[in-house]
Amino acid sequence: MDLIRLYSQNIFALRLFPHGLPDALLVENMTISDVTSIQLNEANALAFIKQIEAFRTLIYSEVHPLTMMIFIKVIIEPVNTVSPTYIKERFNISQAAASRHFRTLTVRKDADKAGLGLCEVRCDPMNPKWKFLALTPKGLQVAQELSKHF
Repeated sequence: MDLIRLYSQNIFALRLFPHGLPDALLVENMTISDVTSIQLNEANALAFIKQIEAFRTLIYSEVHPLTMMIFIKVIIEPVNTVSPTYIKERFNISQAAASRHFRTLTVRKDADKAGLGLCEVRCDPMNPKWKFLALTPKGLQVAQELSKHF
């Protein structure tokens, strides 16, 4: 039962379960390795939270998580890879949603709304209908700053 108290004193657990632990987690045979894995998961979660906070501090406090993930894909994928179709298939979202996230990363989100300016749209030299995201100088600068947190 001491392990359960140790677990319930865990700050992360208190954030997840402010009204106490669910009955499913109140087991008598919890081992030290169970508690250790919970703490390791907490460390990963806290690192992830710090990465999101860094992203939002560098760019804009209300960036959609999917937009963050797409920007990271632009950073790590080869040139001429991230297109609205790629986004749609990779993240299993509608074409309209993929296009919205695509435009959000560019200078102009809509006719009357500015985008984040992290990427620019480039056309495929072989097929001008295909459009891809490429990093702008601002996007490169943000990518370098983010590399300190990832």
